[in-house]
Amino acid sequence: MNNTQSFASLKSQLDDAINAAIGEGAVVGAVALIERRGEILLSEAYGYADRDSKTPMREDSIFRVASMSKPITSALALMLIEDGLLDLDTPIDKWIPELSDLQVQSAASLDVEKSARSISVRDLLTHRSGIAYPFSAPEHLAAALREATGTLDIVPDCWPDEWIAKLGKVPLLFQPGQQWHYGYSTDVLGVLLSRVAGCLLGELMQRRIFSRLAMNDTGFYCRKRDLDRMTTAYVRSPTNGELQVFDPANGRWSRQPAFESGGAGLVSTTKDYLQFARFLLRSPASSPAASPALMSRSSIELMKENFFGEEDHARPFLGMEGYWRQKGFGLGLSVTTDAQSLPYRATNGEFNWPGAFGTYWFAAPEKDLIGLLYVQEYWGASQLPIKLHEVAYALADAVD
Repeated sequence: MNNTQSFASLKSQLDDAINAAIGEGAVVGAVALIERRGEILLSEAYGYADRDSKTPMREDSIFRVASMSKPITSALALMLIEDGLLDLDTPIDKWIPELSDLQVQSAASLDVEKSARSISVRDLLTHRSGIAYPFSAPEHLAAALREATGTLDIVPDCWPDEWIAKLGKVPLLFQPGQQWHYGYSTDVLGVLLSRVAGCLLGELMQRRIFSRLAMNDTGFYCRKRDLDRMTTAYVRSPTNGELQVFDPANGRWSRQPAFESGGAGLVSTTKDYLQFARFLLRSPASSPAASPALMSRSSIELMKENFFGEEDHARPFLGMEGYWRQKGFGLGLSVTTDAQSLPYRATNGEFNWPGAFGTYWFAAPEKDLIGLLYVQEYWGASQLPIKLHEVAYALADAVD
């Protein structure tokens, strides 16, 4: 089989898997993209952006990328650190006094004690602040976090100053720096960056990242002129498991939000986020596939460094036992540390962080390979990212 035949065969494997998932009602639509050494090998849209209107999915369809916002906010923090405006060990209560004199109330005990020290920028970047999400917190803290947040667990639903003031009254789950725990750390980081820079977080992202990487469809809401490209978000009914509309195209993400969530608030396309993945993978470097040098290589590598200890690798993630056995966490990114033990093809040093609305990506330095696969289901359990890995690595082999 020659390379042309091999490529067509491999592409059809991904096509068949995605179309089968659509036919079974597992997903409504999808966009997939695979790039190798700066060359796009595959970019394809499948199914529908909206099921009821039968609006076709497009390669430039706009998705809510949820926690894929976190690596962007984390990179922005390192840019301000390089500017000398912050340091990794800067206590954040210098800029966010609402989070000074915090209390700690662990899952093991309802006793409350005073925080031993202030939360640092490093704690926020590594999710060691002690701040949880409502869905990742023990019962005695979840209600207070949900009250502070509003209607959607992952995105605060009020003005930043109001949210921070409420958050400051909720005890931490543990002492700052003690362990990794998923929560609002990156949202707090976004508020911090906004205050340090003296402007809205979205303005800062636009100036420092989006405009320089030509990420023209990325921001905290979808512009009115682009709503025809905005996907409908779905969620599974808890009663019958059927997909139901969670957020329509003209819903929450169709207008400027009160809170620009650095942890989960961005919308984007596959080709826009490809620009950011390229930046993390190749910039700054002297090659045709290089991206603009927005910050130093050492800062980018720091994002991908594994800061986990043995106890962190042994902890479950959102109830998933063994999730961290083959992976670690850096500054806003997960990094693969034991690829051979994973149930899908990967390489050590591969990095990513997906989104709760069904958006997924990875970048593999060893293969100079990037893959993205977006669907539009909140807390979905699609197995399509595994197929993306298989086909992306096989395509990389085919073009070698």
